[in-house]
Amino acid sequence: FPRSPSVRPVYVLSLLLRGLVMCLIIVFISVQMIHPLLRNSEPAVVARDMPKLLERLIKLALPVTYVWLAGFYVFFHVWMNLLAELLRFGDRLFYKAWWNAVTFEAYWRLWNLPVHHWIARHVYFPALRKRLSKAAVGFIAFTVSAVFHELVIALPLKSGHMPLAFLAMMAQVPLVAVSAAINARVAGTPFAQLGNYLFWIAFCFLGQPAAVLLYYVHCTGVLYH
Repeated sequence: FPRSPSVRPVYVLSLLLRGLVMCLIIVFISVQMIHPLLRNSEPAVVARDMPKLLERLIKLALPVTYVWLAGFYVFFHVWMNLLAELLRFGDRLFYKAWWNAVTFEAYWRLWNLPVHHWIARHVYFPALRKRLSKAAVGFIAFTVSAVFHELVIALPLKSGHMPLAFLAMMAQVPLVAVSAAINARVAGTPFAQLGNYLFWIAFCFLGQPAAVLLYYVHCTGVLYH
């Protein structure tokens, strides 16, 4: 592996400061914006009031997206660069411009390069060597990734009986095909970025708030009070 010549103390300090500031921002948004919205959603959850729940999801969209982006920055930029700097690891490419992705498949390839490379090396290419179709191999790789995503969330939240992360990941399998088809139709036209708009709407402004609300309902037991 490539190695950097030395550890840069000033750079390490800047990463620590950036991480601290971003963590404080995450806590502030979570406490001051997200948690009150979740608490106010409890009557709508109990009453199964779908219009009110939709309103809550829309209100949750921006603060949840801010927290998710801040969390991405803390982990994939600050934390990984900090570890790489301390260990003098020279390869610092942990993600690419996933925010410009026009398909869901492009997003999953770009946003977490360490995991993507691991899946490709240990799951995707070995399955291809078994002469499986690319569609089958892609589905297997996506399933393995979904299992690991579920483990990361289910263990700390003790939500193994509600595999929401796994189901949400697998629900994106058809979205991969749909977004690819849409992108093929609009490529080279004034609507070439349509897939990017759909990604942000479906993944960040609907999917993320819905996941936060569902996990809140599960962890607080609102429906069982």
